[in-house]
Amino acid sequence: MIKLFSVLSFVFIFQGYVFLPISSGNRKDVSKIELTNIGQFGILRKARPNIPAHYHTGVDIKRPTANYTSEPIFPIAKGQVVSKRTDGPYANLIIKHEIDGKKFWSLYEHIAGIKVGVGDIVDHQSPIARFMNKVELNRFGW
Repeated sequence: MIKLFSVLSFVFIFQGYVFLPISSGNRKDVSKIELTNIGQFGILRKARPNIPAHYHTGVDIKRPTANYTSEPIFPIAKGQVVSKRTDGPYANLIIKHEIDGKKFWSLYEHIAGIKVGVGDIVDHQSPIARFMNKVELNRFGW
């Protein structure tokens, strides 16, 4: 699952520049995105051990295929990696983008196999990470 803040809004606002973060035949077709059961933006998530109840501030995108080894995750647009976290289920990347003078950031969370570092320039064509594999999912939770 990927947590990507407001990806659908950015796809519409920056239609010519922004792509889906998943592999698909058309990375501009938002109908290709499926969210997890509890992955919608703004839903109230119940409390869990060590995590208080909270409103979900992202969207959790389902793995687009049955590839549980190396399903890639791509940046939504050209940008620069400004933050990297590698601690298990909370591993994430934050990428700063600027399109037509407008700055925004995208967050990719609950990821694995991170291929980039802070300061790297990325574009929509090269994977930055992958979805968790079965071993990682069994360790950290589905």
